[in-house]
Amino acid sequence: MEQKSGEIDTQLLALNGLTFAPPSELSLASAHRLRVFPALRESYAAGTSGYIDLSVGSDMIDTQNSFIEFKIQVKTSDASDVKLPENGALSVFRETVVRDRAGAEIDRSQYHNVFIRDHLKTNCTFGTEPTMGSVTAPNATLVSDGINTVCVPLSWVNPFFSSPKLLPTNIIGSLRLEFILAPAIEALIMGDNESNATYEISNMNVWLDTYSMADSALRSMQMIASNSGLAYPWVSQHATVNTSDGTYANFVSLKSASRALGASLHISKSDDLVDWSKNSMSNEEFKVSSSQWSLGSMYMPVKRLDTNPAHFCNTLYSNDAFGHCREFACELTFAEFLASYGTLNTTLERSGVLDAQGSATSSSRPLICDVNWSTSEDRTTILFLAYQKVALCFASGSTVIKA
Repeated sequence: MEQKSGEIDTQLLALNGLTFAPPSELSLASAHRLRVFPALRESYAAGTSGYIDLSVGSDMIDTQNSFIEFKIQVKTSDASDVKLPENGALSVFRETVVRDRAGAEIDRSQYHNVFIRDHLKTNCTFGTEPTMGSVTAPNATLVSDGINTVCVPLSWVNPFFSSPKLLPTNIIGSLRLEFILAPAIEALIMGDNESNATYEISNMNVWLDTYSMADSALRSMQMIASNSGLAYPWVSQHATVNTSDGTYANFVSLKSASRALGASLHISKSDDLVDWSKNSMSNEEFKVSSSQWSLGSMYMPVKRLDTNPAHFCNTLYSNDAFGHCREFACELTFAEFLASYGTLNTTLERSGVLDAQGSATSSSRPLICDVNWSTSEDRTTILFLAYQKVALCFASGSTVIKA
């Protein structure tokens, strides 16, 4: 356990040659960084499932500054190079589920590794190697038959942990993160002769930024949780997988959400998903000749998009509306968009000024993406619908989920 210090305050005081010790009664919380080893087993093989319990004695967790660290051991028949895809070590998580202490499902995320890859280019680092382990960069070569230490932000593993608000663990109680690991053919990029290669992860541990609340602040939180429930909002993603082999298709999301914020369509060549030498998370070369989104009888935008620059500009505008990727995302160029980041996107926000004022979707008011391609190929697409979810956490231990 290591207590954090206010580094910015310390630097400002040192710059001016000042010292200041704040009275303890003015402090609302004390911050600590915890490292826990909650894994069920020592190691997990590719394609298997498991879970970890996030149960700490602190009152709040800053999930955006918390991480999962583990080791990847690649097992190959020879010493050829093995690489991670462009979303780094996140590629191993095919599906994740968050449950509360009663076992009720809070959020289920499928293909979230693909969603993050489309909306957040992961050429960034977190922490320092002596304290948190190394972060394996996109396209980095792993050590064949060796141990590779990697680190993934907790907010990338499941959308539930991406909220800008602190997670009230003292009220919501212990959480269980269940996961299904992706097959090796999806999670890794290997040589053509590596059809029998696989991987396993081990030594899974979690770094958590935690806060212990002062008594006065804790009493106020408990009072709110007893009366109306303490609200914890986040943006979740619903995935719908489709296939198409012609030059025209329309893709439908029937997810019911009172506040749908936007959607994106990931487009891959089906052959690339079963090719060991290809990045399974990558989009195909952009070959969309025209596209149109519709929600019920409403079209977004009103005019059909029929040029590559129009699709590119619409993608930049729509991705910015998601807001979750601004801190780390680097600039997406037009050339990168055409090569492997070409997604179809739309925003469903009713206002560009007010946050989280999305449109309602339902089975009678579905979101539809109508696409024309310039070539006829066998394609696999994933339609991601981003929508607002809120967990009302009550002092009694119950959790009410609103979508």
